[in-house]
Amino acid sequence: MPVEYQSYVVDTKNVMADGHYGFRAVAGLMGFGEDNWVRVRQDMMKELSRNINLYAGRTCWQVSSTYNVAFITLSNDISLTFLPLHSAPPERPRSICMGMVNNNDFIQVFLSDERRMPPIVTSWRTHHKRVADDWGIAYENHRIN
Repeated sequence: MPVEYQSYVVDTKNVMADGHYGFRAVAGLMGFGEDNWVRVRQDMMKELSRNINLYAGRTCWQVSSTYNVAFITLSNDISLTFLPLHSAPPERPRSICMGMVNNNDFIQVFLSDERRMPPIVTSWRTHHKRVADDWGIAYENHRIN
């Protein structure tokens, strides 16, 4: 876990490493339970089919937009925040965080202040729709540099 974020990490949770660990981590973070990883996969497939041009190789944005959450990714290589591309934030915006460890395993990460986050991926500004502008406003001042 990157040093600059460790003080914000309250807890982490490993998920079963069966080839579906990314879906399992998201399912757990969304409150579905990690055994409901198929639901996440199906939800993401629906989102992909509706917006295929937005997501070529952009799985993190797909997670963010599928569940209308800020999706924080932490790793020793790069840590970023992905915001939804085509929806306004709900009244109480939510963030979920996933960490990469051992270069290929995903874990659920629970932050003490989920609005403290790494920088927003820069290409969000050119790819999001106008309706999603408020995500950037809500989170821009909560970055960890």
